[in-house]
Amino acid sequence: GHQRAIAVGLSALAGRDDVDRVVVMDGDGEDRPEDIPALLIAGRANPDHAVLARRTQRSERGLFKAGYAAYKWLFRILTGQTINFGNFSLLPMTVVKRLVHMPELWNNLPAALIQSRVRYVALPLARGVRYAGASKMNLASLVVHGLSAMSVYTDVIFVRVILLAGCVAGLTMLGMVGLVILRLFTDMGVPGWASAMFGDLMIILMQTLVMVAATSLMLLAG
Repeated sequence: GHQRAIAVGLSALAGRDDVDRVVVMDGDGEDRPEDIPALLIAGRANPDHAVLARRTQRSERGLFKAGYAAYKWLFRILTGQTINFGNFSLLPMTVVKRLVHMPELWNNLPAALIQSRVRYVALPLARGVRYAGASKMNLASLVVHGLSAMSVYTDVIFVRVILLAGCVAGLTMLGMVGLVILRLFTDMGVPGWASAMFGDLMIILMQTLVMVAATSLMLLAG
C-alpha cells in the first residue's frame, strides 16, 4: 500500500542530482501544504537532520485514538523505541540515499527512520481535515500498520520474547519442583491435586518451548 509507494518514490528520487530535500506527505489534506514552510525552516536550521511532523492533535474518532495509543504503547514495550510521528516529513537527500538501501523502508517509513539512526528533529504540527471522504483506516488496517512497523524490529522483539519465555519457563519449573516437594514431603492438598497442577505446568512449559523454537526458526528463515 502507501508505505511501499513511498519506498518506490524515494528510490526513484535517490538517483537524481537536482534535488536537495524531499517532502513526504499525504495528498488528502490531513498533511497540510501550509505546514511545508515550517518544515523547510526547521530543515535549514538543521541541515543534516530529517524533520518529522509530530501530531499535536488528531481528528479521528475516540476508538481510533485509543487504538493508536495502544499501538504506540505496545511498540514501546516490544522495541524499546518511541514512535510519535508519521510519514509527513522533510528528508535531506543524504537521508533518502541511506533509507533506500534499507529493506525496512519497504514496510514502514517512520520505523525505518528510527532504525537507520539518522539524526532528526520533531516539529509539532496539527493534523488537517480531509478534503473529501472518510479515512479507510479501520481496526484491521491499524493492526496491519502496527505490525508492519514492528516487523522492522524483529530482532529486538525476538530477544525480548526469548527473555520473557525464559522467565515463564523458569517460574514454571520452580512451580513443578514445589509441587513435587509438597506431594512427597507434606500432607497438603487433596488426592490428584498435585498431579493435575503438575500436568498443567508441564503443558505451559512445553508451549513456551514450542513458541521459542518456532520464533527462532521464523527469524532465522527471514
